[in-house]
Amino acid sequence: MKKENLNLVFKKVTKDDADSFLGLECIASKNKTYSGILNIEEVLREFENNEVYLIYKDGSLVGSTEFQIKGPDCAYLAGLIIHPDFQGLGIAREAVLFRLEKLKGFKRIDLVTHPDNLKIL
Repeated sequence: MKKENLNLVFKKVTKDDADSFLGLECIASKNKTYSGILNIEEVLREFENNEVYLIYKDGSLVGSTEFQIKGPDCAYLAGLIIHPDFQGLGIAREAVLFRLEKLKGFKRIDLVTHPDNLKIL
């Protein structure tokens, strides 16, 4: 089976992206999560404390991915959201690979997921 070229673009967020990011968070908050971000103030704190990227496929916003530097050799893979209409295409896998490439050389990379994290159907 030939793998489809996903044509993904990872764009580092700016304050101008707050509404787009919040829209994705609101979609994700329908699932059980540790902490959904539900207002602009929380979005801006998230942007301040993490390196956040929006994910575009063929020009459409399809998700977000982020990480946080915890120390000189330690990072944390934070939120990863893929819009339900684009799940199952391999976008999340590419987002993880993108983050790992950004964190190349770190000795410790932590990841925590909610035990009931299910795909939105």
